[in-house]
Amino acid sequence: MSQTALQSEPPLKGVTVVEAVSAACPLALRLAIGLAGRIAADLGARVVMLESRDGCPMRDLAPKTRNGDSAVFTFLAAGKRSATDHGAVAARLLAGADAVLADTERSDVPEAPPLRVLLSMFAVGATTTVIPWPQSEFTVMALGGLLDMVGEPNHPPMRLGGHQLAYAAGLAAYAGLVAGLLRRPSREVARVALLDVAVWLNWKSPIGVARMGTLASRLGRDSEWPVLRCADGHVALVYQPADWAALCRLCADARLDDPRFADPGARRLHATALADVLEAALGHLTRQQLQDRAMALRLPLGPVWTIDDLRSDPQMLARAFLTQAHGIPRLPVLWNGMAFPTGAPPARAMEDGA
Repeated sequence: MSQTALQSEPPLKGVTVVEAVSAACPLALRLAIGLAGRIAADLGARVVMLESRDGCPMRDLAPKTRNGDSAVFTFLAAGKRSATDHGAVAARLLAGADAVLADTERSDVPEAPPLRVLLSMFAVGATTTVIPWPQSEFTVMALGGLLDMVGEPNHPPMRLGGHQLAYAAGLAAYAGLVAGLLRRPSREVARVALLDVAVWLNWKSPIGVARMGTLASRLGRDSEWPVLRCADGHVALVYQPADWAALCRLCADARLDDPRFADPGARRLHATALADVLEAALGHLTRQQLQDRAMALRLPLGPVWTIDDLRSDPQMLARAFLTQAHGIPRLPVLWNGMAFPTGAPPARAMEDGA
């Protein structure tokens, strides 16, 4: 084979990966497994999803595309195949796979495949029978401390947008998949726990406890860098002590001469009162007006954008950061400088999984 042909071969060509989840598999783990498999498919693997005859539950997830398909499933299942999750069909595919992506509640994953990537909500050995609270991406984020980082301290916890924890677990699962494939023919087992991933994402909190003896928590308006309301939304006010004089010029409010705000330590001590003054002084302006005035003073004030704002932002447009998806959304996976084309998501399960 020529060197040119070798360079053009996708790195996972010839590898068969089977996605196998239990009937009761939580959505977060389905999403994680789906993402790990999607990246593998993008990089040339033959990825087969085992589905019940009724189809994967993710086929019905909102939001829906114009033709009524789940946008999430359309994205995660692109380029894969589907097979009936039943009897001899499932057993044959599981036994013949190079790697299996599964949740730990799946009981029929054989030890014969060279690689098993097993996902769970909690630590290895924890099962649904010993966890006393509801298991979901939301409850695991709460347990891992992620929900204690966002929102106002006197309000109920806010969930993070999208499925950030589930997809982070999917990246971890894919890393385990590749690491195991590199060790073939050794029969490796890679384990990914959603709670472990949450703790890893929240890595600043353990460091804060180790260094300062306190756990970071939601501060809201008591934060040194608050998010403030303005005429058409919110702005994030981030500034250093050297920026204080410029901030005072931006606000033009005599209340900032109060001794409570005389130095950084005093301002941190009276952060809520300072936020009230800043919001009263600036809240009548729009985000764009605030951004323009702050930039003129070299203040790092940042507007909180909506999706529509981002779609029309000159910088986003110039960098083609957001693109209109005509058909199947893509992952930004490149090989030899070119993105792999992927097929449409599979139809409902085929009996033979061919």
